[in-house]
This record gives sequence, C-alpha cells and structure tokens, in this order.
Amino acid sequence: MDIKKRKFFREGSKIQFVNNDKTFFYANISKLQWNCIGVIINTDQHNYRILNEEESVQFIYVMEDKAVMYNAKVIAYKLNDRLQFVLLTTPEIVNKIERRKHHRVTALVNVKYSFLPPDNIFMRKDDVSALYFKRMKKTFSVDISTGGLSLITYHNDDEVKQAIVTIKINEEEITVLCDVIRFDTGDDINVKTALEFIDIDNEDREIIRDYVDSRLKQVQISI
Repeated sequence: MDIKKRKFFREGSKIQFVNNDKTFFYANISKLQWNCIGVIINTDQHNYRILNEEESVQFIYVMEDKAVMYNAKVIAYKLNDRLQFVLLTTPEIVNKIERRKHHRVTALVNVKYSFLPPDNIFMRKDDVSALYFKRMKKTFSVDISTGGLSLITYHNDDEVKQAIVTIKINEEEITVLCDVIRFDTGDDINVKTALEFIDIDNEDREIIRDYVDSRLKQVQISI
C-alpha cells in the first residue's frame, strides 16, 4: 500500500515506539516512500534502545481525534553519535484508540431521566411530550462532561435509543435530549448508562463546562 496516500502520516510528525515494559521513546518521521517509512530517533532519550535489523516493532501515531498503534519491521538502520536512522516496512494497524473530545470528571449530581420510545427518534428536546417529563425517575450521575454523562438507571434495555434528562448543577436545572450510548451492568441491579448530549442550550453547556473546569482544578490542587 502506498504510504504517501495515507494522509494522516506527515513528514516531521512524531511517533512513539513502545518497549516490552510499556515504556516508550519518540521518533520523527523523516521520509515517506510508497512501501516504507523512514524515522529519526534521538538516542539521548531515557527509555531509548537500539532498533535492530529484522526486528518487529510497535509504535503509536497520535492524531487529533485518535491514537493508532502499528506493527512494522526494521528494514535497515544507521547509528551515529546521537541519532539512529531507521527504515521501517509498511505499518500495519494493531489498534485504534479514540481520543475523548470532552474532559470528563467523576461527579455525583442529582439527575432525573425518562427513556423515550425507540420507534420515535427525536432531534429536539422541545418535541418531547410532557408525558415523559412527568414519568421522570430520580437518580444521580457517575461522571459528566460537556458532551454527555453517565448515570445510574436501574434499567437495561438494548432497544432504548434516547432519553430526556434534567441535571441539577449549582441550583440550575438543565434539560437535555440524549442518545443512549451503552448500558454497563454490574453485579447488582444498578446499571451505569452512558448518554451523549444531542440537544442542549448553549448557556446550559457553558454551565456544565464551568462545573467540569472547577472540578478539574480541584483535582489538580489535591494532587
């Protein structure tokens, strides 16, 4: 496969080689060819080790929205005083790790929720019937971000696709239309349900952002 056509690889970009003990060291992509990739490694790094010819290696390439782990084999290398030049075979994907777009914090916040019928997909919270607000059940969150939250629902139904939720933060009650991402069942009746915000007012999202930021600062101060 032509590596140059893989637009996410860029000459000058950094990659992280992974050692067997899970430590890593950095390299810079120096050259892209149709069937190989050249990298330069600073040998002064703490966890650096020589990459030998014919050795199989793993490295991580970090992009804006995800990190991808690759396998490759060392075709050739050259060492000088402080640098190792390495030529690798075409990388093969091992695993993709999606990077979280929103900071998430552990938080116990009062929440009320009502699951919506799966045969009717809503796009706006204002379209949800008042009946579902009357049926809301009280619970609490496990964690929260500006993009969604996890809460305890005592309910596990794979057919459920959406929920209407009210969240109480600093005496403000925020109403959000959510998509159900997954149900995580434990050893008891409690079900951790992950929700993604679909329709939320900008002012309400800012309230959540301020809350998350304040919680993050508290964690940093306590460390």
